[in-house]
Amino acid sequence: MALRRSSTTDLVTYRALPLHSTMEYKLTSSRRPAQAVGYPAQGRGADGDSGGTAGTSLAGVVAASVSNNHQCKNPHPVVPRWSTAGSNRDPPPPSLGSGQTSAPKRTRGKLPDGAEAEPQNPPLELTKKPFRIATWNMCGQGTKSAPKSKEKIRLVEQMLTLENIDIMVLTETHTTSLPCSRRVQVLEQTGLASRAGVAIIAKAGSGWEVLRKEILVPGYAAAIHISHRTSRESFWIIGIYGDISRGQSSLVSFYERLLGRLTALVRRQAKTHWGGCFMAGDWNFVEYARDRFPTAHAERAPVKLLETFNKIKNLCSMVDTAGPDPAPSLWSYSKMTAHGKTYSRLDRIYRPNGSWSAGEVIPIDTGSSDHRMMIAPVYLRKPKIEKAKPAPRLPSMDILGKATKFSPTILREWDDMTATGHITLEKWSAFKRKVLESGL
Repeated sequence: MALRRSSTTDLVTYRALPLHSTMEYKLTSSRRPAQAVGYPAQGRGADGDSGGTAGTSLAGVVAASVSNNHQCKNPHPVVPRWSTAGSNRDPPPPSLGSGQTSAPKRTRGKLPDGAEAEPQNPPLELTKKPFRIATWNMCGQGTKSAPKSKEKIRLVEQMLTLENIDIMVLTETHTTSLPCSRRVQVLEQTGLASRAGVAIIAKAGSGWEVLRKEILVPGYAAAIHISHRTSRESFWIIGIYGDISRGQSSLVSFYERLLGRLTALVRRQAKTHWGGCFMAGDWNFVEYARDRFPTAHAERAPVKLLETFNKIKNLCSMVDTAGPDPAPSLWSYSKMTAHGKTYSRLDRIYRPNGSWSAGEVIPIDTGSSDHRMMIAPVYLRKPKIEKAKPAPRLPSMDILGKATKFSPTILREWDDMTATGHITLEKWSAFKRKVLESGL
């Protein structure tokens, strides 16, 4: 919720505004008020207007906390990974309450005895903009008992809403086209008739717009460049399903082919801007041997496969949202082997390094697949904002009264607006714009 501050000589009041409305504020020392545009419910400075005038930005972003209420039974004890040291999350900001005041910027030398320095306004820091990205290997749309059932699609629709997921990558869709639904927006998909398949989806009406999309490997990899209308952020996200149709040989061939396609994509984007991309899905191998359990029988992926994968990571500036170290407790797939039941972290989410950070990865056992759904909250370190700009105002009535064309023009525009008897917001906005154009 945004707040409007109206300042008079002895009275300061605040009034709640709609989330998407424009925020305006006036200062008694300024003849031209300022207008700030940015995220809905942006943060305010310590005094409500940052102590600035018509060029000072008030834009900020409300921090969205992510709580993990899902409890998963791990097959083995693991020391909690999220500690202060070596954590993938950002450190807390430094404290501002140092108890000391500094001299004004224009003060030179020492202050006279007994004089107190003018306190400085605390810095206005933007909070992190959150998104939630998920991936799930659904193992086909139906179940063994009901192959043509659409229960998994309905489950996906529910999870998008219940877990507040922004973007979800579905793997092993086992179809060339997911069934249409009014609750789900399919941003891009590629698949085969009865195996593989990747789909990138979002909740319908959530404000995502596809700027560009490309099938990198048919049935196994798709890339999209998307933009969020509300926050005006845009980024690339790639859905992956490792090809294991012929075992390790096909998996190595798939990543070599993917590397070539990504290299061409990055070269085309380098002319504008390439800040890395998100990649999520079922990779069908673990990056570290300790990402399997029991570790006694875990083997590291082939060297050639890891070399190709590391080149992809460097090309896309990717960092694992779970952190730089193995995370066996975040396993996503389990199966019975000759050595007993094993657990592997095959489904992973990678984020661009530098401009993005990540919170704690959340695994969810849906009970509808042998893979767990993985959800990663990611945060943009420097959200896009628009700086405050002076709001246009008409000259004084003394000047407008002497203009021969102003009053007739306004009366004519008023008659046009009220001719139908129903005044809409669009008509009123157009009328105000024409009044400003006539007066200025």
